[in-house]
Amino acid sequence: MWRRISNDGSKFAYWLCLTGSDLKVQRHAKYAIVAFLASLVTPAVSQADAASRQFTGVAWQQLSVAGFGETNNTSALPFVLDGKLYASTFNTASGTQVVRFSSPYSWTTVVADGFGSMNNRWVGSVKSISDTVYVGVENVVSGGEIWRSVDGAQWTRVVTGGFGVPTNTYVIDFEVVSGTLYAGTRNDRGGQVWRSGDGAQWLRVNPGGFGAWNWGVYSLAAFQGRIYAGTGDSFGGSIWRSINGVDWTQGIAGGFNDAGNTIIYRMIVFDDWLFAATHNSATGVEVWRTPNGVDWSQVNPDGFGEPSNIGARSFFVFGDSLYVGLRNDLTGGELWKSRNGMDWTRAASNGLGDPNNAVIWGMTEHNGNLIVGTQNGNGGQLWRLAFQAVLPTIRR
Repeated sequence: MWRRISNDGSKFAYWLCLTGSDLKVQRHAKYAIVAFLASLVTPAVSQADAASRQFTGVAWQQLSVAGFGETNNTSALPFVLDGKLYASTFNTASGTQVVRFSSPYSWTTVVADGFGSMNNRWVGSVKSISDTVYVGVENVVSGGEIWRSVDGAQWTRVVTGGFGVPTNTYVIDFEVVSGTLYAGTRNDRGGQVWRSGDGAQWLRVNPGGFGAWNWGVYSLAAFQGRIYAGTGDSFGGSIWRSINGVDWTQGIAGGFNDAGNTIIYRMIVFDDWLFAATHNSATGVEVWRTPNGVDWSQVNPDGFGEPSNIGARSFFVFGDSLYVGLRNDLTGGELWKSRNGMDWTRAASNGLGDPNNAVIWGMTEHNGNLIVGTQNGNGGQLWRLAFQAVLPTIRR
């Protein structure tokens, strides 16, 4: 059966052919885009003006010049502290930076030069607990670090040298369970999970790689009183869970029975379901959900119909919708949203008008607006959602 899924007002349209199959772990309807006539190509956004761009009924406003004025800042990860908007960067030349927003195109640098070390190249994860924000910093030379701040101006290092294990090159994700902060690491010898009650004293709570070839704990989530950990593995990522944070049980192995799902890259709770999104460079990102941590179902077509949407890099709940930010190295990162976790609408495409925005790297909410940060070899960017209109949906 053919279904028209978009009409952008031009002479082009997209069509979808739905085919049924019973795949993988209770996998439902399988989608395949079998034909499309063209894709919407939007000109790159000028960095001279705080211009807005229209994407299929969604208006976005750019908030920063590329790289906040430094092209070596190739990514922007937004977060909020004490009501103020911040962004951290990836910078291989001089080290990560943290900047604070004043107004569109006006930012103040609060952390420069990698917190004092150019080897601290990247803030890859951020988590707030109480009135304190924690950031996980990549350092492939001496091991990852964790820094924290209560005001965005003064920062204190609470973890150095990869928790004493230099092969823990960075903290990929954080989660809070019952007031306890958990951190997952990238480690080619086996990803680790650490936890702390005060943010200063840390205890390792899993065997490296959970006793398997899991080279990173990429995602953490709290769901129904348990802590969940999603891993990276060349034979397919896995999901582990624990009721006490120490004793772990494997729930998903082999990338949901698809070795192409090499990483369980992001997890989030939305509408009483736990969602997991993968990295799959073969057939495209997959999004799965479970009501109980045991029974999982896929809720999107592979790659949202485009195999070049190879992975999820950000999950965020904004308003009544779940948003997932994607990596697409061919045409630019995309952003998809769903109000029920099953029917999806594209909210941004073509890298927000700049195909070099290959990744929707992070999201946050500030003053009632959705903020997204990108990864771009010419300098990461920050964008703000101005308004939304009703869009066509892809149904499972």
